[in-house]
Amino acid sequence: MPANWDKARADAKKLLGDKGEVPDMPSSLSNGIDKGRDTADAMNAVLSQVQSKLVELQKACGDVVRAGQQFQSSIAKESFGLDPKNPEDLKKIQKARAVLDAYLSRASKVTADALTPMAKFENAVSSFSKECAL
Repeated sequence: MPANWDKARADAKKLLGDKGEVPDMPSSLSNGIDKGRDTADAMNAVLSQVQSKLVELQKACGDVVRAGQQFQSSIAKESFGLDPKNPEDLKKIQKARAVLDAYLSRASKVTADALTPMAKFENAVSSFSKECAL
């Protein structure tokens, strides 16, 4: 039975006086509240773990974006073992750079774009666990 029910019942009884009677809370309601509270507590524990993993994932994605950008910068200077002074080699180098740059740009964008919904979800989880109290 919820602890605050006893206070509400006592306050109502006080208002009604000696002749008034306040009914007992039905056991189905009391049991439902207790079950809901237990379930909410268990869910909040899981949500706390989810929130922690989301923060880890956000950090990992940020690290991936930064590392990808650094690698992309180094690729822009890479000659891939070919001679950039040789016109044929230079064309190959430029094409290889373009292919790798395109890949790294897409990967970085997809990863960076994923951070926004992750942050929204993390905030929703945090808000839900704070507001879901019986």
